[in-house]
Amino acid sequence: MSKHLSFWSFALLAAIAIGTLACQMPARQKLVKMAQMISSQKPSGTTDISGKWIGSNKITYIISQKNNNFTWTAIPTKGRASGKIEGDRLSVSWVLANRKGTATGRITQRDRTGRAIRIEWSNGIFFTRSAAPALPIKLTKPKAPAPQLKKPPKKQKLPDL
Repeated sequence: MSKHLSFWSFALLAAIAIGTLACQMPARQKLVKMAQMISSQKPSGTTDISGKWIGSNKITYIISQKNNNFTWTAIPTKGRASGKIEGDRLSVSWVLANRKGTATGRITQRDRTGRAIRIEWSNGIFFTRSAAPALPIKLTKPKAPAPQLKKPPKKQKLPDL
């Protein structure tokens, strides 16, 4: 009897194991496909530096970026520049009042979300990212008028006795 019990116990365990594996196959296949898709995608890795920056030279720089290429317009000088960013390293060339220049830069500070907030340039200038603009607050009229408070009843003057 014990031989039969152990045989049937083994058979039952084997059936459970095979059934479990069969049930898990689609999930495994999905995980494999997801891993393949992720590994085939190119990592973005490019830091977004687009936006408004203030230079230590008191000039405002409006930076536009597409992938790892960027341009800026300097305000109020109307200087223009173009450059590349790779990781935390930047290179830029500019024209300002018929003068040309180049510099290399490095992102030296990020906020807690990983957003670049300071760039230091090889020419001694540094940029700090301007604070993000506040979201506009949309004021709406109430749908119903506010309830009016009832005035307390007037005190009646009691007759003199």
